[in-house]
Amino acid sequence: MTKKASLNLSINAIVVLILAITMLGLGLGFMKTMFGQAVGEFENVAGEMKNRIVDELESSDERLTFNNIEIDLKRGGSKDVFFGLKNDEGNEKTFTITTDIVTDINSFVGAGGQATGAGVICFTNFEGHNSGKIMGDATNSPQIKFNTVKERFLEAGDIAVLKLNVQATSSAELSTFSCAMATSHDGTSVYAIKYFNINVK
Repeated sequence: MTKKASLNLSINAIVVLILAITMLGLGLGFMKTMFGQAVGEFENVAGEMKNRIVDELESSDERLTFNNIEIDLKRGGSKDVFFGLKNDEGNEKTFTITTDIVTDINSFVGAGGQATGAGVICFTNFEGHNSGKIMGDATNSPQIKFNTVKERFLEAGDIAVLKLNVQATSSAELSTFSCAMATSHDGTSVYAIKYFNINVK
């Protein structure tokens, strides 16, 4: 190979390298822009959702509400939902938000069928509820898992919008789970309770 041919080969290699670096830079810039736009859009949607929850609690007598009471999940999948909690007591309170699944209905409700404290219970054979009373057969295993903050301090009249992660285990039944989430501020009685459905498909 002549020196001229070697020089041409080196120049070609340098040009290819420069083009590759340029394309990589353009690609990374495009990805960063798209990711930034996606994050911005998510933040806007989340902000609008939080505003709707706050407006709903401010204009109603409800103490606890969800942005969605029909939650669709696939086996092994998870989803984030938002819930709002309002302190309409006359003074500041620390609210317990226990998300451990209660599989024994007797540990969730008292003798009168009323929820007695903070927790979440899910049913696959839900008979209904009446004035806070819940009836049915609780699931025998935690097929649905929840994760959120354990407690939240609120001044009188304040509203907190919090994120709740809901997960269906890989062995969850393909069914509709009727669930109840209760919060408390004294550990013995329910401050607020909300019913919602989880559809595992």
